[in-house]
Amino acid sequence: MENVSSSFDSSSRTLTFVFRGRLNSDICTKNDSEIESAIELILKENPPQTVSIIFDISQVDYVSSLFLRTVIKSAQEVPKGKFKLTGANQFARRMIQTSGLEIFISDSPDTGKSNPPNP
Repeated sequence: MENVSSSFDSSSRTLTFVFRGRLNSDICTKNDSEIESAIELILKENPPQTVSIIFDISQVDYVSSLFLRTVIKSAQEVPKGKFKLTGANQFARRMIQTSGLEIFISDSPDTGKSNPPNP
């Protein structure tokens, strides 16, 4: 995968993707099927309700609309509350909020502390 690495913590059953650089349309298109395959592999071995997925975008400079598509597709693979975006900079945060996907953002841009859960 280009500009992304992944790891799975079997004790917490958390699949983390760490993205770097610019997530433009070309890179997102290249990575999409590999991200999907990584998620499918983990979900074959673990019940979906026990798996969490984290997209760490703290090292990302730019996100395209295709990245938002990847966010939506990945979030649909696990139950509500089991998918999180962390480390969104101001640009990414604005784009995510404009797209109505702010429910997935799990930290504030300035402190890195978690926001309280939505009721």
